[in-house]
Amino acid sequence: MDKTEHMQSFDIRLLYIFSTVAELKSVSRTAEILNLSQPTITKSIHQLEIFLNMSLFTRNKGMMLTAAGQRAYEHSQYVLKSFETFGQIRSKDI
Repeated sequence: MDKTEHMQSFDIRLLYIFSTVAELKSVSRTAEILNLSQPTITKSIHQLEIFLNMSLFTRNKGMMLTAAGQRAYEHSQYVLKSFETFGQIRSKDI
């Protein structure tokens, strides 16, 4: 699957999952909190890493952000906040 195909299937949930793993530093805790399986969390992180063509985490004792992962996390917070704000728009506001 090339990057174009990934962009077509990109889902905002990937950013939410990534953000949660970054904050909790744990796939298992993220799975528990989001009520998803650990393989689903791992696959989501992998999809995002392929999409961005970079490693987001070091996987030693817990999930620690790489330098690139930290930048991605900061941007993801902006996108998630914007998405939340976008969801609050009502037709009367337009």
